[in-house]
Amino acid sequence: MADEPWEYARDRFEQHRCRILSAGLVIDGAFMAHWPGLQTLVKIETRRSQQGQTRPEVRYYISDGWENRPLYYSKLAAGHWDIGTHLHWRLEVTLQEDACRVRRGNGAENLAMLRKLAFQLLTQQTDLLSLQKRRVKAACDADYMKMIIS
Repeated sequence: MADEPWEYARDRFEQHRCRILSAGLVIDGAFMAHWPGLQTLVKIETRRSQQGQTRPEVRYYISDGWENRPLYYSKLAAGHWDIGTHLHWRLEVTLQEDACRVRRGNGAENLAMLRKLAFQLLTQQTDLLSLQKRRVKAACDADYMKMIIS
């Protein structure tokens, strides 16, 4: 089954095609034994046109549920990507993540994890400060930092 919704925003046009297959029809039974509960395979093809250039993209998903509605899986996939994009944007704005030039060893991954932890702690505060002001206040005020951590 396939569905082809499209989106248009400013100068970007996106077309999505979602195909759903029952995993039992495609995957060998011996392999299915390694994936208990696997029921659905989902393929989402996206064509994005922006500034005269078209870029195709294909993503695959697996599911333990069976919904015979492509729009359902399209919305789940869009929500998944939206969360990642939103988090990255907020990390960049609040903690300048893209400015980090650490490239050796595990440094980049370690710092990314610490930034996400700090971001989580900052977002849990109930004061009226913005995230950026909370970050600066935590860096300058040891008592505020203790309050955030505890």
